[in-house]
Amino acid sequence: MKREDNCKKWKKRVDYGMRWIVEIIISSFKRLFGDSVAARKWDYIVQEINLKVCICNNMLRIQQ
Repeated sequence: MKREDNCKKWKKRVDYGMRWIVEIIISSFKRLFGDSVAARKWDYIVQEINLKVCICNNMLRIQQ
């Protein structure tokens, strides 16, 4: 019984089981923009992903 209690406390402390939220967000992002990047140079890859994230955030903000 003590082991189960420790496990429950650990899960609560580290927010275990919240990965599904991140998976939903990543899945939605990929559905909107695809799972590839058109840019080839690292700096442009970063810019492209940042732009896509900003667009996604703005869409979510408008939706609220």
